[in-house]
Amino acid sequence: MTKKRKRQDDFQKVKLKVGKKKPKLENATVTNFKTKTIHLPEQLKEDGTLPTNNRKLNIKDLLSQMHHYNAGVKQSALLGLKDLLSQYPFIIDAHLSNILSEVTAVFTDKDANVRLAAVQLLQFLAPKIRAEQISPFFPLALADGSSRLRESEGLQEQKENPHATSNSIFINWKEHANDQQHIQVYENGGSQPNVSSQFRLRYLVGGLGSVDEGLSSTENLKGFIEIIIPLLIECWIEAVPPQLAASIGNGIEREPLQVMQQVLNIISLLWKLSKQHDETHKLESWLRKNYLIDFKHHFMSHFPYALKEITKHKRKETNKRYRSKVLSRWLAGLPLQLAHLGSRNPELSTQLIDIIHTAAARANKELLKSLQASALRIYDPQEGTVVVLPAESQQRLVQLVYFLPSLPADLLSRLSRCCIMGRLSSSLAAMLIGILHMRSSFSGWKYSVKDWLMSDVDYFSFLFSTLTGFSKEELTWLQSLRGVPHVIQTQLSPVFLYLTDLDQFLHHWDVTETVCHSLLVIPARSQSFDILQSAISKHLVGLTVIPDSTAGCVLGVICKLLDHTCILSETLLPFLASCCYSLLYFLLTLEKGEAEHLRKRDKLWGVCVSILALLPRVLRLMLQSLRVNRAGPEELPVVGQLLRLLLQHAPLRTHMLTNAILVQQIIKNITTLKSGGIQEQWLTDLHYCFNVYITGHPQGPSALSTVY
Repeated sequence: MTKKRKRQDDFQKVKLKVGKKKPKLENATVTNFKTKTIHLPEQLKEDGTLPTNNRKLNIKDLLSQMHHYNAGVKQSALLGLKDLLSQYPFIIDAHLSNILSEVTAVFTDKDANVRLAAVQLLQFLAPKIRAEQISPFFPLALADGSSRLRESEGLQEQKENPHATSNSIFINWKEHANDQQHIQVYENGGSQPNVSSQFRLRYLVGGLGSVDEGLSSTENLKGFIEIIIPLLIECWIEAVPPQLAASIGNGIEREPLQVMQQVLNIISLLWKLSKQHDETHKLESWLRKNYLIDFKHHFMSHFPYALKEITKHKRKETNKRYRSKVLSRWLAGLPLQLAHLGSRNPELSTQLIDIIHTAAARANKELLKSLQASALRIYDPQEGTVVVLPAESQQRLVQLVYFLPSLPADLLSRLSRCCIMGRLSSSLAAMLIGILHMRSSFSGWKYSVKDWLMSDVDYFSFLFSTLTGFSKEELTWLQSLRGVPHVIQTQLSPVFLYLTDLDQFLHHWDVTETVCHSLLVIPARSQSFDILQSAISKHLVGLTVIPDSTAGCVLGVICKLLDHTCILSETLLPFLASCCYSLLYFLLTLEKGEAEHLRKRDKLWGVCVSILALLPRVLRLMLQSLRVNRAGPEELPVVGQLLRLLLQHAPLRTHMLTNAILVQQIIKNITTLKSGGIQEQWLTDLHYCFNVYITGHPQGPSALSTVY
């Protein structure tokens, strides 16, 4: 075999036939496998040294993730950091330096979502950090931000292509009226305006005679005049008609005349300001020397001027319509801006509230529509504008409720929470309840049915929620409390009392009086009472733990609303009896050192005695529940003292005579339980009161004998 044939054997060419597939190579890659992803929403290993969020990541883990190359990881880290700081606010003070340095680093990130998350985190941190805490980090943050802005590729592209973006200051009013151009509004988040120019504008409010710091010196004023006067003259030259006759009585249209008036007003203000600083008349001489010739040439050469009216009716109507649309759209943006601003600038918020109140009083449709859309954010009981501003601004916001086009159930729920959480004073809460009553169908105004924009069911739900003083979630949480100092437990009543703070108790009591007044003025007393007792039976009856203010307020409302036309539900009577005994047990076991709860005694004792005197069946049910054989030895003296006080109270004496046999049996059971030892003083006093007021009473039953 030749050498050529051997070389061909080493490199043989495969001859392919028509209709047959090409054979697979020995080193061919198999691509028919399948893959599945594993998603880990949280870490299984917990770090007990530092607090963690719902993903079990602590502050160090989240800050380290901000250096990740993936934009999604950085955005998730920012959102997780916001969640962690909202749950554990004390972390802010401990790690403020690291938080600010890392957040400012991603503030100029290439990804828009990361920048947005960084801005949201800074907005969340701003109200929680004091000025003296954040002031040391300003130079570092500004230097870092400025250097990163210079290195940003997006800004460099905008710089190279100046036509890519338009000037945000230039606004074409026709395009804006037709929604073809948007106006960018920047809010001032601080108490003082941040001005980059050396000249500072004066505030809208303040003394007229005060001079700003930027123009206080003659040199600054002179430099400002050198800049502004040529610009004003150029504005007038652009607005003046191309040809003005030299004769007297030149006619000018309205728009150029308005420009000239504004220019002359500014020049007049500068002239008056120069006189305040010009004691030696040097500045006046300088003004005459540099600008008198130009002033005569451009303004006085064609003096006097006359208004030239041009009859363009359609254009005038269009202009008015455009101006009205611009004003309406500007007003429509104020409620949302107020909701975002909050308490960061109280003075600006006050001005916005005044403008909104004026426009709402004039029934501006666009503003009322926007106010209705932003009402849930403004009247949020946690972070809404109504709860973070001073009392005067809160009053104006409460008055704005009267102008809302509608009052849905979710808004009424938030208003109720504002009343009962103590974020509004009792007087403002009373004003709010009165405004809602005026908007309801029970106010007495003679409107048609379509004008009522709040249903009767929602109105009664608002009154009952305000009456209870606690939300459904809070009442559910209270049911899990047992064996804590704030819960008073007794073995003779199924109702346990949760002791509220004194301020919360007094605020709830004052608000309840306003709710009672609103219920009393409803014409159909029996129907409103039926609605109230059905709500109590549905939401309160069956609960084990009830706040002391809620129990007292419910008893007080029943006493004030009940009359001869009302029929009390059978399911409500045992609940009222249990509440009465629990409240009386709490009052009788108070110690002298508990000064905070001692101030509740008069109010709670008054409503308990009133309900027992008004409803004898409640008194009988309470006496029937006193099965002393189930009570502990520490509760027997309390029961004896309670019976003695009920016997001594004059309004209840007749009802106690009616239940004399039941009272005698209770005292006999107590005596039997205490027969093994020495008779104590409280038991002797109880026997004495029973013999005086029951056995020895001339109208008492003769069959009763002394117990001992």
